[in-house]
Amino acid sequence: MYLTNDFKCVCMNQYYMSQNKHDCLYCPAKCIHCYGTSHDEAVCDTCRDPADMLPPHCDCKPGYISNLIGDDCLLCPPSCKKCTPTVTEAACTECNDPLMDYKTHCSCPPHFTVSMDYKKCEKCSEDESCLECTDLHGHL
Repeated sequence: MYLTNDFKCVCMNQYYMSQNKHDCLYCPAKCIHCYGTSHDEAVCDTCRDPADMLPPHCDCKPGYISNLIGDDCLLCPPSCKKCTPTVTEAACTECNDPLMDYKTHCSCPPHFTVSMDYKKCEKCSEDESCLECTDLHGHL
């Protein structure tokens, strides 16, 4: 806490003034700047990572999931319908297409390829006789 030139007490970044105006309370880890409610609950108005977090609680945006520690958002792979966090990445628990196998990171079975929007498996063209075909993203 510091005193301004006009003799007002102000909290540093990542802190907010308590209801009694005598203490600075720490903002949640996901916040850069927050303010307190009448019950001394923190409400974020600036998230640490605005690219993938939404105020007022800095919840992860759709398509992202909070990591195990809860201080960062992880991007779910585009072919995942549902994912779960690990320490460093998001792992698929359900794929967009029932043909996809989440145990193989939502890859398609032999003779199929992932669509451009990663939503479904499409049958390889008739002229491809191999077990795997190149998908529309240039992957096998």
